[in-house]
Amino acid sequence: VRSPKQIGEFLKNNYYQLHYNIPKDTLISEASIKTDRKTLLSYNDDLFVKLLDYRKAHKALNTYIKNFEGKDFIRYSLKIHGTRTGRLSSANPNLQNIPNRLEDIKKIFKARDNYILVSIDYQKMEMVDAARLSKDPELLKTFEQNVDLYSDFAASLYGGTPDDYVKGNPKRDSIAKPAILGLMYGMGVDSLAGHLNVSSEEALQIYKTFWNVKYTELFYYKNRLRHELDSTNQIVLDWIPRICKDCMAHTILNTKIQGSCAQLIFLKMIAIDEYLTKNNLDAFLLLQVPVSYTHL
Repeated sequence: VRSPKQIGEFLKNNYYQLHYNIPKDTLISEASIKTDRKTLLSYNDDLFVKLLDYRKAHKALNTYIKNFEGKDFIRYSLKIHGTRTGRLSSANPNLQNIPNRLEDIKKIFKARDNYILVSIDYQKMEMVDAARLSKDPELLKTFEQNVDLYSDFAASLYGGTPDDYVKGNPKRDSIAKPAILGLMYGMGVDSLAGHLNVSSEEALQIYKTFWNVKYTELFYYKNRLRHELDSTNQIVLDWIPRICKDCMAHTILNTKIQGSCAQLIFLKMIAIDEYLTKNNLDAFLLLQVPVSYTHL
């Protein structure tokens, strides 16, 4: 039992009748039953703790360990057309998105002898581009004054100043940061409430503060993109001419910004490679990881 469908079938056909005496013909289809980690743990049953541990081990074994077995070097594929927004995606294995719950897997990645791994972070790149594109005064002021974006939003939600919500503060790290990234991606109130583990009322207040109070010009920009999509059925991305014709309305803002940032990353990667070659540096570009949350 691993897939959401299999777990949904088990919950409907066995678990609910055994523990809650609910006739299965009164339940919704197994495909509509929530089987995410948070929901399963909410049953307070060791069965689901063991199931989640098994699912974690199975993913680690089949996605990473078996792929690496007997190999001195990890070789994977980068796809330039693997996503709607045009960002690079990784496959066989996917090295861009190793879940936090598989943190131990990251320990197996090591540089070859006499080399080290270096990571360069384009911090908050997509939010900076959102400020550039939308001309939102609050976003622009935040970056121009070098104020932490998430601390600033936390102060808007709970009062005080950004200095009251430094990194490590739960209202910054567990509410403001995931709220910004989730709302940028297209989350509605209900999804936001589940994502943040807050009430629907609090999620609604966060939603309104973000779009209707704090970043109003970003909200208007999103609506202009929606009108562009409705009128032409396409969105034009910046930097390198490219048109996204299969965009979805609820993720329109993320598509525009992530797509434009992906193109900028391509240009930067080319520039870095040219610099390394020109200066005869014994270094290589190994991987590009998406800068978005992407989600969240």
